[in-house]
Amino acid sequence: MITFAIHGYEDVDPAFEFGPLQAEFERRGVRCMIVRSARTKSKTPNQDRAQVMIEALREVEGDVALVGISNQGLMMPLVAAARPIQRIVFINAAIPRPGKSFWETARKERAFASLPAWWLAWVAPGMHEVYPLDDLPQVEYVYIAAEDDEAIRPEWEQQAAREYLHVEPVVIAGAGHADIVRHHVEEVVDAALLQPQRQPSQRRARPMRRRKRSFGLSAVISHFVPLVAYFAIRPHVASDTDALAIAWFIPLVWTLGSSIAF
Repeated sequence: MITFAIHGYEDVDPAFEFGPLQAEFERRGVRCMIVRSARTKSKTPNQDRAQVMIEALREVEGDVALVGISNQGLMMPLVAAARPIQRIVFINAAIPRPGKSFWETARKERAFASLPAWWLAWVAPGMHEVYPLDDLPQVEYVYIAAEDDEAIRPEWEQQAAREYLHVEPVVIAGAGHADIVRHHVEEVVDAALLQPQRQPSQRRARPMRRRKRSFGLSAVISHFVPLVAYFAIRPHVASDTDALAIAWFIPLVWTLGSSIAF
């Protein structure tokens, strides 16, 4: 019997994080475990999380599948390189590149969907951690992409799945970056359990097309309000970093509110 393993944090409420996803797996008779670790200020958080997963899976018998969202995609291949893993399920996730950091590749490929997402990646140590392996492990890959991802461009996700994982991505309509594991759990589990649709080796990945975006209220709040707020706040705080943190808190609150409302 296969076991699906998800990484989570000790200080996050399971009901808000991966609890609904775990419950849906178990409702279908599939074993699912959440491996929790403490948040640390290490310069190698991806390797640290991978080690926690490796230790937690040491006594697990049978096949194992890893499930990760967002930056957890940078950690899961490290687990698969250290112990047998049958499948890796990426959900709106970063895909590591051998010998490079995701920050380096994402900037060149314009992977981030907004300035707040770009800034959060810039300050996150895991995005600057160089992937230490020579290649991605040879396992089954599934890539699940949210149609309305507000953190990583959906076009990038789908193109990267085809080009680097050689699988056809499963696109979930109406889903966002984080709410996909709370409001679309049945569709996520459906995709995680399906046999991956590998691309024929001779098939070329379709060119990436940029999605048309509305420059309405969301664009103003995400791109222009933080800049105005930064210059207004900077004279009143101790450093540029403090001003940036406060300014970019505005679109983060907007995004969170939009996700909850959905």
